[in-house]
Amino acid sequence: MKPIKVLIKLVDKDKIFTLKGKYDPETRIATAKRKLFDKTPLKFQVDPVHIYYEGRRRVCYVDNATRSSKSIHSNDPIDQKTATSLNLLIDQAFWKGIMEKRKISAMTAFALIMAGIGVYTLLVTILRAAGINV
Repeated sequence: MKPIKVLIKLVDKDKIFTLKGKYDPETRIATAKRKLFDKTPLKFQVDPVHIYYEGRRRVCYVDNATRSSKSIHSNDPIDQKTATSLNLLIDQAFWKGIMEKRKISAMTAFALIMAGIGVYTLLVTILRAAGINV
């Protein structure tokens, strides 16, 4: 079989690089060059199940650390603890409750000023919160 053109999305920690490459179905190895005049191509082990179609192009996602393809579809069970905590963090009522707990009254602010926090420190804090560096 002749090599197939494939778009390789190289996942490197928190970045994704797009490379044009060729996939050999017999050896299951994809080769790609990072730059136009790069002499040594990058080689990746690609499972044919991990090649997807995005429009008319063939695309595969490859992990840079292991140099092997990864599936973008997962059949793993959902971690219920993580799902619950994420749902709680996007809940607006939760954040409104947190904000109301953090509010201080005018009398409390005045008591803090008198207790030694100082007017200067309070003004500097307010100005820094507004984005003015003093």
